[in-house]
Amino acid sequence: MLLWQRTKPYLTPLIPNDSALQKLFILGSLCLDSYSVLVGSFFSLFVPQLCYGNGGQNNPPHPCTMMEIISTADSYTQGAIALNSVTALAFVGTFAYEFYRENWIKNHFVIDEHLPNDHISNNLDKFPLLNEKLKRINSHHGRMISVVLHLSNVNILSSFFLLRNDDNGFQTYTTFATNIFIIYTRMFRSINISSTSDTKVFVKSVFSIPTEYNLVKPSDAEPTQESGV
Repeated sequence: MLLWQRTKPYLTPLIPNDSALQKLFILGSLCLDSYSVLVGSFFSLFVPQLCYGNGGQNNPPHPCTMMEIISTADSYTQGAIALNSVTALAFVGTFAYEFYRENWIKNHFVIDEHLPNDHISNNLDKFPLLNEKLKRINSHHGRMISVVLHLSNVNILSSFFLLRNDDNGFQTYTTFATNIFIIYTRMFRSINISSTSDTKVFVKSVFSIPTEYNLVKPSDAEPTQESGV
């Protein structure tokens, strides 16, 4: 105890506060989600397939390596890889916007345990600029999710027709199904928050536990501060 008291002034600045830990956790979740969806979107590269070498299907088949898939890709496979890439980039762009959205809400709203949860939705009209910015952010978020959803559907169908020609049996279809599950689970988390954000201020819904903020920050509640939103 005595040692801690003596070293506390020197160690305290090195210990991240709750806000820093929270941002670090959100950033870590963003990276993890991006990685899992990137792998999940590239069905053409990460789902097991069979290759036949230079002799075509007359040669004994063997599991493809990623370099074999890329180097021997026909026009359909090249198109599938391109669609995989577009879908993955759309996911990453949506995640980046969700990261921006959550930080923006955290900077302008707080939680007051003494107020009901619907307090914010009943009082946002008093802050027209803040309300307009929130609606605009939620609208952009919803459109981005819709684009990603449609891209993912097309990506899954095109990849299925590619994989069924050179499937590696049960391993191909279980991996394909697992990747689909990862993608749709992540998308529906975003869809859930987007569908409720018109009437409630949700934050951390995408990267952690959903949190409902019910009060505008005092600095944004001041008339002199509102114009800067």
